[in-house]
Amino acid sequence: MNKNRALLNCLFILLTILISTDGLKAQANNQSGYIITNSYDTIRGYILNVNIGQFTKCLFKKKSDSEPVTYYPKDIKGYRFENNGKYFVSKEVALSTGKKMLFLEYLIKGKANMYFMRDNSDHYFIQKENELLIELTEPKKNADDVVGEVYSRPQQYTGKLKYILSDCPGIFKEIDAVKLYPDQLIRLAKDYHNKVCDSAKCIIFERKILPLKVNLGVYAGISYNDFKFNAANFTDKRSGGFVGLAVEFENIFFSQERITLNTGLAAQYFSTYSFNTDEFIYHDIPYVKKQVSDMNMKAFTIKIPVTINYIFTQTRLRPYIGGGITNMFFLSQNKEIYISDFNEYYGKPIPLYHLGIIGSAGLKYKLKKSHSVFVEFSYEKIQNMNINAMLRMHNETISFRAGCMF
Repeated sequence: MNKNRALLNCLFILLTILISTDGLKAQANNQSGYIITNSYDTIRGYILNVNIGQFTKCLFKKKSDSEPVTYYPKDIKGYRFENNGKYFVSKEVALSTGKKMLFLEYLIKGKANMYFMRDNSDHYFIQKENELLIELTEPKKNADDVVGEVYSRPQQYTGKLKYILSDCPGIFKEIDAVKLYPDQLIRLAKDYHNKVCDSAKCIIFERKILPLKVNLGVYAGISYNDFKFNAANFTDKRSGGFVGLAVEFENIFFSQERITLNTGLAAQYFSTYSFNTDEFIYHDIPYVKKQVSDMNMKAFTIKIPVTINYIFTQTRLRPYIGGGITNMFFLSQNKEIYISDFNEYYGKPIPLYHLGIIGSAGLKYKLKKSHSVFVEFSYEKIQNMNINAMLRMHNETISFRAGCMF
């Protein structure tokens, strides 16, 4: 199997996985909820639960099998999911790019409402009853000090909070310490409600913050890869096996439950390849001549990938795609291999550290007690870091792995 055919086969498998799950994705992401019309009527049905576009539109169906209707912020007062604690309301927002009608997500609703919205960055807002909507976040600004040095001006959100919550001076010390994070703003608003509200029903809605969840796992797989030292020194493609440990972080981004951060550690041993070269040593004498021979790399490696994965559905069967970087370390190698430029510069044929990119697609199946099993295809392109192209070693890998998380 040649290189191009292997790549095409891998891409075909990945596309098949994604295409075959379109119907599943559309059905699984429909969650029970309701919309609030501009005349304040409540219509119950199903809402397409997506992270992308949730602040600009709502896809609503009265029945699970009916066609979705798209509602924009000007069309309805808001929408709410019944089972995951998300509640959105339409508001006109004054951003740096101008005024826009958007769906803002409630962090907390009461005497002082806190809202959240994400576009290219995170935005936080506060509003008291019958008062203006105020954005707490603001872009970073640079200024010149008295001696002409440029510095970053601090944000003014603490001043805004003190002004808006001025009827409760006892909370100012907490405002000075607060950061613009959902959990801290919710806690601040709750403390404010408790100090100024005479009614036990002052807090109407509070967004539940999902805690960070860490999943650990083990896996094994097979790879198909080659090595290129330069145009004159390269190997054929060979298959090999690897084992590893996986670490998955869930709920790292607020209101982005489908995104996970993934890392871990994989170990692999590279042995015999068919090596093509025009430089070799015989009896300690270097020769220049085309030659194909067997080369035992005797290389033990450790890989540490770091990827961001997007999960399409949050049912038991979860297709996903991901991308990120791979760190690769050659902890041992065959010192008898001679590749002139590399041996002369590094003192060995293979440098220690290599960095590359990785793309992946896979399927995870959730079991009981938060356990799951998964299969995944990935493509990696890795090289050592050197500005001189003649001193860069390339490794291209297609791999398949299967494992379990617990």
